[in-house]
Parts: sequence; structure tokens; C-alpha cells
Amino acid sequence: MTSVASQSPPIIIQELVASFDRTRAQHDLTRLCTPAFAGRRIGTEGHERAQVWLTETMRALGLTVTTFDFTMEQPVLDLSALPTLDILEPDGTVQRSFLHRREFAEHPRSADCPTTIIGPVRPWRDDSDLHGAWVMLDRRPQGQDLAALAVQLSRQGPVGLLLAQAIGEQGYLAKRVMASPPIAMPGLVVRADLVPSLIGVQMRASVPIRRIFASGAHVLGRVAGADPAFDNTPLLLGAHYDGVGDDPGGTRIPGAADNAAGVAVVLEVARALVRVAAPPRRPIILAAFDGEEVNALGSQAYAHDLKRQGLVPLVINLDGAARFNEAAWVEPGGPADALVAALDRAGQWLEIPLILGAVGSDNRRYAAQGFPTVGVALGGVGGHTPADVPGQVDLAAVELAGRLLLATIGQLVF
Repeated sequence: MTSVASQSPPIIIQELVASFDRTRAQHDLTRLCTPAFAGRRIGTEGHERAQVWLTETMRALGLTVTTFDFTMEQPVLDLSALPTLDILEPDGTVQRSFLHRREFAEHPRSADCPTTIIGPVRPWRDDSDLHGAWVMLDRRPQGQDLAALAVQLSRQGPVGLLLAQAIGEQGYLAKRVMASPPIAMPGLVVRADLVPSLIGVQMRASVPIRRIFASGAHVLGRVAGADPAFDNTPLLLGAHYDGVGDDPGGTRIPGAADNAAGVAVVLEVARALVRVAAPPRRPIILAAFDGEEVNALGSQAYAHDLKRQGLVPLVINLDGAARFNEAAWVEPGGPADALVAALDRAGQWLEIPLILGAVGSDNRRYAAQGFPTVGVALGGVGGHTPADVPGQVDLAAVELAGRLLLATIGQLVF
């Protein structure tokens, strides 16, 4: 892909690009990160409130709004209380309490352990006496699945597993909500640099983590197309609005970069499109996708439904519009030549460098159904942690993403 400037775009595209308002996008971004939405994890009241707000906002823009409802085929991780990890003195008093998310966190494969368990911390070795101990794995043995290892270790009677994990650049251990089958015992991840201080101490910990089934909904705003020849090939632009959710006890994980910024871009793109006097030739679907944080299962269901209807949408998915790191990443999928060409021209017009790169998000679910698809990502910091706040979002990146998408979509629908 290129980044060399070319001739000016058509007037209608110039007007579309110029109409993107970063201040309005910032307002929507901030609203999606409000405490009332509680990090927007699927299956929570905050998530439902976000869905209602998105529906009302799209309707106020003049879009024809529907929802695509789905039930999760896999469970979602839910912390029923805050996990704990304490180091005890010989008399049982607390010497030190570790900070959740800063120094330790639940392992997403952990068994549910709502009550505290006490035991010494011992390193895993073949000759270790592990009965009644929390077992520290400073590395996962090569080629062994964690679940199989937990079954193997359970025969030696440990009470739980500890796994060393590097901290993110913002100083937090990331939160995951996609549930895989639990291992045979409780599990925690511990900041790697703290591992030496834990070996040999008496530890008390709890991991109150449940697996629940939840329902979700894409919010879909439609603009009718004027040319029936394009009825079966609508343009579908989306960004996921679900997040990993706040932690119990008040720790906020607002999900600004992942992916409130992307949704704010889609909403502002929608505002620009509905203000164009001439109707688009091709139908447009502006989507707030749901369930991306749980293996994009919401988009898997929607992609199947679109195919069942005989539709072949041109799909653009935006996941990450909070930082611009020299170039926008583009992942094509399916027969995407026309989409890639339109993006490439838009990048040339606006002098935005584009590179081919991995965008592991909803786009892959649509590509798997054979639809022309591109995933677009600019970047962000602090994803899945309390550091992912609106103040970390670069509004210049938000505007750049919006301008790039408008210049691309304008070629495909007008």
C-alpha cells in the first residue's frame, strides 16, 4: 500500500471529509466511557444502558435503527467480588496485601474460588512437595497445555496455581472476559518481578470468578440506497462497543481506546453521511458491534445471518482509533480488492500512510463468510486496563480515522 499524494478527490468526498467534527466525536467518546455504562461488558446493566444510548443516538441522527440480538454460545467471565492476595506473618496476621490489577490478577482459566485458601508458595519442580501449596510457575512448560498441567499437578495436592506475567507499559495486568474451560484449581497471575518475593511465604488468596451466559445486541443504523442494483451489497461500517467491564469495588476500566473511540468515529461518520443532499447509491449500515471481547461471537452470528439473507456486504471494521503510530493498519479478508483500492486512494488523497497488518477483531468473522472485508486500526494504549481512559485518546487520531473512512466510503456509495 502507498502513501504518496495523488490528485484531489471529488468535491463530494472533499465535503464529506471536511465535515468530520472531532469535538462531537469527543463528546460521544466521553459519553461511552461514563460510569453509568460501567465499562460496557456484555451481560451487565451498564452494557444495556450503553445499548439504549446508542439506539437513541442513531435514531436522533435520522438513521433507521434496529438491533440484531444474539445469545452467547460461550460463557463470559464475571468477577463476583474482587480477588485477594495476602502475604501472612507466622501468626496469621497480614504482612502485605497485593494490589489487584497492579500486582496480581485472576487467570482467565481459573476455577471459581470465592473463599480464601491459605498455603505456602512453592516453585514447581518435579521433586517438589506440593501438597497444600500454591504452586508458582515462572514459565509454562514448552508444549504443555495449562489445563493438562493443572490436572497433572492436582495429583500432588496443591491448592492453586500462580503464573508469572509481565506488566503492561501502563503498569497494569490486563483483564480478559472470554471464558475458556476452567482448570482444575484456582489460578492467579502475578507480576513477574514480584515472583522472588513470594517463594516460601505463607499466602492467602481468593478468586471469585464465575462463568455466566449472556445476551448481546448489535445496534444497526441504516441509510437507504437509491440504486436497487446495490441492494444485496450494502456497505457495512462497524466498531465494537462492548468492553471488558469495570472491576468490583469501583476500579474503572472505561474502554476508551478499546473501543469507544472507534464507535465515536462511526457515529460522526454517520452524521456526515446523513447530511449529504444526494442519497447514496448503495445502502449503508452503520453498526455498533457487540461481543467482540468474547471472541467476536456477536459478529459471527450476524455474519451467518447476513449470508442466510443472501446479502454480500462490503465490510469495514474499525478497532482502535486512539493513537496514530505513523501508519494505519489494514487487514484485508475475502475478495477485498475494491475495498483495499478505495482505502489506498483515500490514504493517498489525505496523505495517510497505510500498511498491511493484523487487525484481530470482528472483521475476521465477516471475512470467514467470504464477504469483502477490511479491518482498520490506528492504535491505542492501556487496553483492558484502568489506563484506558478518554484522556489517553489523541483526538487527532480520532479525526484522522474518521476522515480516512469518509474518503473511502464516499467512493463506494456515491
